[in-house]
Amino acid sequence: MYYADIITKDDTRTFNESRLVAHRLFNNIKSCKHSVTQSLTAKPRDVHEVILYRRFETKPNQIHGYYEWTGDKLKLKRGVDPFVHNVLYGRV
Repeated sequence: MYYADIITKDDTRTFNESRLVAHRLFNNIKSCKHSVTQSLTAKPRDVHEVILYRRFETKPNQIHGYYEWTGDKLKLKRGVDPFVHNVLYGRV
């Protein structure tokens, strides 16, 4: 199961529940990215980055990837390794 967190350029420091694109979980990454794209296309925002998480029932949620919004689609940030962040934040 996946969910997304949209971080705007004004709000880069703290986690805010209202940033979550979908309060429901998605079965696959493709449907989660599609929902984020539709949300950002319908309501344009000044996006710093989008973080997609994978939710587990028995262990902590893990970061799946960091994405940037190009104005029409999500682009994976290949220079940012989610595994390192998962280790640093104790998600592994």
